[in-house]
Amino acid sequence: MKILKIKSLVILMLMAILIACGGTDEISEKMDEVKETVQEKIESNSDEEVIEKKETPNLSGELSVEVTVEVAPLTLSILEGKAQFNMRDGQGWIDAVDAQPVEQGWGVKTLAVSTAILNFEDGSMVLLEPTTEVEISLYQLINGGVSQGGERHVNVKIVNGGVSFDVVPAESPPNTWAFLTPDGAVTIQGTGGSLSRRVGMKEELAGCSDAAEGTEACDHPAATIDTKLELIEGTATMMRMKSEPVYNEDGIIQEDFEVEKELQAMVVKPGVAFQSAEEKPISAEMIEADPLLAADVGYIVSLAGADVVDEEVLEAASEVALESDEATKDLAILQVAALAGPEGVEAISAAGDIDAALEITNERFEEESVLDPDMLLPVPIEDVLEASAELQSDAELKAVDEDAADLIAEAAEFQKLYDAGEISADELITIQEELVETVGDFEGATVVENTAGIDEITGEKIGFEGAKNSFKEKFLP
Repeated sequence: MKILKIKSLVILMLMAILIACGGTDEISEKMDEVKETVQEKIESNSDEEVIEKKETPNLSGELSVEVTVEVAPLTLSILEGKAQFNMRDGQGWIDAVDAQPVEQGWGVKTLAVSTAILNFEDGSMVLLEPTTEVEISLYQLINGGVSQGGERHVNVKIVNGGVSFDVVPAESPPNTWAFLTPDGAVTIQGTGGSLSRRVGMKEELAGCSDAAEGTEACDHPAATIDTKLELIEGTATMMRMKSEPVYNEDGIIQEDFEVEKELQAMVVKPGVAFQSAEEKPISAEMIEADPLLAADVGYIVSLAGADVVDEEVLEAASEVALESDEATKDLAILQVAALAGPEGVEAISAAGDIDAALEITNERFEEESVLDPDMLLPVPIEDVLEASAELQSDAELKAVDEDAADLIAEAAEFQKLYDAGEISADELITIQEELVETVGDFEGATVVENTAGIDEITGEKIGFEGAKNSFKEKFLP
């Protein structure tokens, strides 16, 4: 029995790497693929048949046919406390120094009461909040990057914790910047804001205290997953898969185990936010219903040890690890859909599925980007397009497009005007009714006014302006 548990734990650790970190390809192999793909695009005139050459989009208005691919350097500035890095070469976590060089493929984390900033070549910054772990899974510049009329491609994976980001604007496509999580993706162009996803564990699900005796979901500990996205400037696009056990009208967990899944697509604009608190039983049944949960279970086990979960849970997570291609593919679908941006969310809202967004991304990269989209993803884009129906088959699709995001912000302003006595109750009710009709029952869509926190001195909400000031102060040494 002990041997089985050890084997399951080893496989589970492998699963956490595969799902949370996106596959086992070595960076050097990826770079070879990138160079080969780019070279094929610019050497098409070497054949006897003359074929039109793919030229690099250049923001200065000029065209370049010479293509270079560079794995750009980063540095880690430690603002407070202690940070560590992991080169993924078997040495484990190593204490970082201030101005620590960091490379593509490395992991970086902050400890308790610690903050650090990842500095990118173009001036973009990502601040790691205390107790945060990320991976720089992709950072490549084509033709010198945006400042020289080339392209910038970045994937930052948030394993656990929170980041604030101040990213230099760059048109997408041809450029890409994505924050990836175990259950989705957030893509941005030139944006300031914050994103957090923290995983925890509790003794049992909320709603179990009054549940019927023998309720399956209540026989296991629960994983807690708290997600928050706030935007100060720019535009972001979020795609994520939400899953929770079914509760009755009184908030009590159902005796017969059942899971509700929701595919959420949302445009987030300045002053708009998304906030979600989910609980999921750490059980084999839940992992089978939601394979993306396996990565979170792996993270919990890596911190608390294998004894905190049942052997059945380890075995279920191990099966996900052995079949990790499917879970990896699901995450790639969400990333590709998010890369379509606000236009993709509008297409999703109109069509009722994410296929339209996937096509938008695919067509844009074919037309506008030198880098093959396969280089951004852990699976070929053809596989992503083919697999989209399976991901959506048992999930309800809900979307907040750009117009709806604007309406959320506008309704918040109307509320402040009403509180100040500047508009009537009828005017407030009118826009609130329009908001309900537009956004519907999309859970989590809100405004930064509600998520930014409380002033420690006055006890009042700091509001959007306070959130902007706090955001600027975070990046100060």
